[in-house]
Amino acid sequence: MPQILVTQANPAAGADFTVTVPAGKFWRVLSVSAQLVTDATVAARGPKLALDDGTTIFYECVNSGTGQAASSTCQYSFAPGCSMETASPASGVFKNFPIPECILMAGYRLRMITGAIQVGDQWSAIRVLVDEEVMEFGLNRRGTR
Repeated sequence: MPQILVTQANPAAGADFTVTVPAGKFWRVLSVSAQLVTDATVAARGPKLALDDGTTIFYECVNSGTGQAASSTCQYSFAPGCSMETASPASGVFKNFPIPECILMAGYRLRMITGAIQVGDQWSAIRVLVDEEVMEFGLNRRGTR
């Protein structure tokens, strides 16, 4: 499976983002990374990554720590085998979360759901690293039935 870096356009301010597996492909997710800059409105934002089949959520990675405060920047990373941790170096705050190893079929989605998101909050630098494979119906990976 070749590794592909999927970049997602920034959503409108105050909105979360969704990345959908394209038709005819399947993905093994290696990592998800995105930055949230919050506006000055006092609220504890609670971002969580959700995986769904296009309609039904089958996994949520919930932020178990304190929410992200107003007027702050945080880089969120999700990866299989990653340990949950928060670091606050001088350059900003980083939060890492584990996610399960899984294969996402065409139409499946990775969605960020941010509790208490405010109208001026902005997600950016959205990157998803995947192993991508083309679906070949009726054939296995060796090209035989």
